[in-house]
Amino acid sequence: MNDKVEGLLRNKLLENISLLKMMETYGPVISCSVIERGREWGMLLALHTKRSAFDLAKYPDTESVIFVSGSHAPILNELLDQLPKSKPLVFKVQHPLYKALVESKFQVSSVSAFITYSCGEPLSIADDEQVMEEATFNERLLPLWRQNGYNEQELSRMFYNGARSFTLYHGNVPVSTCIIFCNCAPVWEVGTVFTCAEHRGNGYAKKVVSRAINFLLERNLVPRYQVVHDNAASIHVAESIGLKQVVVLEHLLYAGQSSF
Repeated sequence: MNDKVEGLLRNKLLENISLLKMMETYGPVISCSVIERGREWGMLLALHTKRSAFDLAKYPDTESVIFVSGSHAPILNELLDQLPKSKPLVFKVQHPLYKALVESKFQVSSVSAFITYSCGEPLSIADDEQVMEEATFNERLLPLWRQNGYNEQELSRMFYNGARSFTLYHGNVPVSTCIIFCNCAPVWEVGTVFTCAEHRGNGYAKKVVSRAINFLLERNLVPRYQVVHDNAASIHVAESIGLKQVVVLEHLLYAGQSSF
């Protein structure tokens, strides 16, 4: 990744975490256009949808996934004008200004949104010795983790790269769990949160998530808890333990237009 580009994005780390992760993951196959004028700058990232398994499954009829970031609306307008109007696109915007600029040039519809929560202070609910921290892949937890769409290979790779799980057991039976794993240093995800149906409503998810977040804060890492906008249960967990909403990444779909 170009050091200058990374430096610009890291000035607002959580706001731009999706862009940083895309550049880290896709490297040379992602297109990056940057304009700098004095202290002002703008950036546009474009990735062919077929390169991303997630986007290909969710937006199979689109040509590219587009991200924007910057400090100056005229520069961002200039970059957006370079995009073809004939191609179907999905824009992923993390700031109201970017959304307004996209909407001024493309007829888009909002199709999804992802809310990022974080915090900088320890969470008091975390002091529960029942929550176990594990640094190795535990096959007994696999049925719970699979509920979030992860397979054994993905999970094994996470633990190989330093992931840890936090789980609440009843006896020897796991009833609620989550995993922390590195997104883009120093930001770590708190994900794969799941509580067995018969144990919901007891605050178990709050306990495992809080313990996970405190673990990260103790090591000067930045916790990130991301939820889909319509997942009321996950939003409740985040807000009830004191996490704060820091950014909303909205997906805007552009259908393209005929050249005739």
